[in-house]
Amino acid sequence: MSRVLYYLIVVLLVSGCSGRQSADPVPPAASQPPQAQDQPAGESAKLKLSSGDGNQLYRFKIKEPHAKYKFYDSQDQELATLKVREDRVKVENNSDKELYKIKKKDHGMEIEDAAGKRLYRFAQGQGGWELSDDHQAVYRVVQQGDSTELRDAQGKLMARVSSREGGVDFKDEAGNLLMRFEGNADAGALLWLSAEGLEPALRSGLVVYYLEVN
Repeated sequence: MSRVLYYLIVVLLVSGCSGRQSADPVPPAASQPPQAQDQPAGESAKLKLSSGDGNQLYRFKIKEPHAKYKFYDSQDQELATLKVREDRVKVENNSDKELYKIKKKDHGMEIEDAAGKRLYRFAQGQGGWELSDDHQAVYRVVQQGDSTELRDAQGKLMARVSSREGGVDFKDEAGNLLMRFEGNADAGALLWLSAEGLEPALRSGLVVYYLEVN
C-alpha cells in the first residue's frame, strides 16, 4: 500500500469518528431537575367557619405558613394571634398580650395561662381522650366510624364532625347541620371550635395546635 493511500485512509477514519461524536444528542435543558419555586406567603389564605344557614362565625388567616395564624370573629374583629413553635402554640390577644400556651406532653397536651399555671390537661381517660381541669373531665373526644365527636362532661354532644370535599361539617345527634368549615383542614383539629365552654381564643389555639404541632 502506498504511503499516500495509507494517510488518506487514516484521515477518513478520524473524520468519521469525529462526525459520530458531534452527532450525539445533547440532553435538553428540560431534562434537568426543575428549580424550587418560592411558595406564596399565605397572607391571603382564609379558613372560615359558618353557621348552618351560612353566616360567618369565625375565620382564620394564615399569616406565615406553619408559623403564624390570625383568628377573627363574625365582624372580622381580631380575637387572637396563634404562634406555632416546635412543641407548642402560643395564643395572644390583639394587643400581643399572651393568653395561653398549649404544650405537647408525653401523655398528650396541657394548656397553661400566661403565668404558666396549668388550666387543662388532655390525656387518655376512662371515657376516651379527655380534656380535664384540676377536678374533672370537661370534654371527651370520641371516634365514631368516619366521624369524631366532642361531648361535654355530662355526655351531651357538642358536635359530630366529618370531612367533606372542600371542608368539614359539624352536625348534631339527628344529623342536622350546625356549622360548616370552608377550607382544607383536619376534622379532628376543627372539632375544638365546637367547645363552647372555652373562650374563642383558646379554641382557635387548640385548632392550630392540632393542625401544626400534634
